[in-house]
Amino acid sequence: MKNMPLLSFVILFVNKPLYTILNRALHAKQQYENRLT
Repeated sequence: MKNMPLLSFVILFVNKPLYTILNRALHAKQQYENRLT
């Protein structure tokens, strides 16, 4: 239980870049679809 704050920090630290990459991929996908129509 002592490692809980560290664990949540690691999860946050790992999820932030993943979220950013996902966000950019989604944005690029939308731009690509907009170009097709």
